[in-house]
Amino acid sequence: MSKKSGGSSLGLPDLLWTGKGVSSGWGGVSWDKAWMMLSGVGNYFLILGGFVDPLSAKRAMAPLLLSVVLQFMLFAACVIVLWPRRDERRLRATAIVFLGTLGAGQVMNFYAQPQDPQMQINVMPWLTIAWALLVGALLARRRGVWPVLAFVSLAPLVWNVAALSKWRGGDTAALAAVAALERDLPPDRTVYVYWGFEPITTWKFMLWSQTPDWDGITTVDRAPAQAPKFKWISIDTGAIRHPMRPADEDARIVKHDIDLALDLGYRVVISSVWTWDVAEFTGQFGGLSAASHAPAMHAMLHDNYAATPVFSDPFTGEYYELKRKHAH
Repeated sequence: MSKKSGGSSLGLPDLLWTGKGVSSGWGGVSWDKAWMMLSGVGNYFLILGGFVDPLSAKRAMAPLLLSVVLQFMLFAACVIVLWPRRDERRLRATAIVFLGTLGAGQVMNFYAQPQDPQMQINVMPWLTIAWALLVGALLARRRGVWPVLAFVSLAPLVWNVAALSKWRGGDTAALAAVAALERDLPPDRTVYVYWGFEPITTWKFMLWSQTPDWDGITTVDRAPAQAPKFKWISIDTGAIRHPMRPADEDARIVKHDIDLALDLGYRVVISSVWTWDVAEFTGQFGGLSAASHAPAMHAMLHDNYAATPVFSDPFTGEYYELKRKHAH
């Protein structure tokens, strides 16, 4: 779009750096991002788990490292086989484009969301190019190796299809869980407290009402209230939207929202985030460059509220009803 038409033209910096993660909790550099980078790069090749946060990546460290080692071996083999052709301009240009994209892109990803497939798919095509060049070079030397190369080429596809198959039936399970929650914990009388990344929140947002979490501000009526149907509090929202907010203030706002829901006559239920210890909170917050918020948030929940199990579902896990420990 030209400036004459009222928009602004894109420059080279805009093409190289989208700005994702800037001025949000995703932005930042820490050791937690290294674990998330391991997850992003490892799962790009072979789906092995440890997708979202540093803790899950640590638990899947061994297979993720194996995936990265296999990628490095492919890169090394490609360099060895193609080194005699290093003076070819086409080969040099290909290496500069794809390896340059890999290097620059991963530096930027490390600052934002290195575990996110959306971020890795833009910078990891070197893997496909390297394999194609290696296969071409090997076939030119010995045509009889094609069955082995075909088998090796298809092996990642077979692995990933099998890995993805465990999520078959997930949509049906999610719909059943939403229906069960609506039956057992009527949304006109219930406010939900979530960590913020639970898959069920997406389904509720789509099927119930497209309403944001409270984040210290809400105009909901006293219970029972039909609208909005999805009433919820997200524990991680402060770390994402307000990265400069102190940990104590972040915890205070979540407590304010929970107390407001109770004062308005709602039943407040919390997901399995209630069962997390400080170490789990620290790991989860680490993915948002906010690990220091973990002690304050954990203490706020467990110092002020008691919880009893009220609902369980294979898709959503356990839910607990929150009640104040002390008189309000």
